[in-house]
Amino acid sequence: MPQLLYFDLRGRADAIRALLYVADVEFEDKRVTFEEWGALKAEQPFGQIPVWRDGDLVLAQSGAITRHLARKYNFYGKDLNESAQVDEAVESVRDVFDALVKVTISAEFDSLKDEFVASLPQKLGPLEKILARNGGDGFLVGSGISLADFEAWHLLNNFVAPFKKFNEGKSVLGESLQAYLDRVNAVPAIARFVSEAQSKIAVPPSFFKFLGDPADFE
Repeated sequence: MPQLLYFDLRGRADAIRALLYVADVEFEDKRVTFEEWGALKAEQPFGQIPVWRDGDLVLAQSGAITRHLARKYNFYGKDLNESAQVDEAVESVRDVFDALVKVTISAEFDSLKDEFVASLPQKLGPLEKILARNGGDGFLVGSGISLADFEAWHLLNNFVAPFKKFNEGKSVLGESLQAYLDRVNAVPAIARFVSEAQSKIAVPPSFFKFLGDPADFE
């Protein structure tokens, strides 16, 4: 049976786990503690996780894992044009994620968070344009869920939405992206994953200071 090795966190593995649930793939979701990790680190290809093992394939790097699985289970667009648009959307997600990481690990987080919340409409603008280009009422690319949606869902649901605590409890997503996030969360397999297997912790509090509390996701 294939195995995904990662911590019991959302971290870098949630897009992978969600994709596997939607693909209805049976796999071992092996979650290790930080105490266990020390003994396992040397056994991993680059001394880091997540790691995907499937027969002879041992694959590190979360982006490589999601792209491999998306190609294998037909979540990479129906043709080359759609595949390129999937890549475009994934890169747009990563732009936002990189900006978010820069703020949340900063020693000046408390003074930067309000400015970051105010800048979210601009930072999320490319995703809104990609969604609108595809009709605005479905997924990001094509007629079905794709790698772009797993990555966007992971960003919006796990890392952007909790910023509402700094926005008087109101969503920091625009109307179209909030509706999009609601649609993805309503996909039966995504809802099942969230209900059955999603970790209540996004990342260690020492990394993203405000994302270590399960209440952030209620």
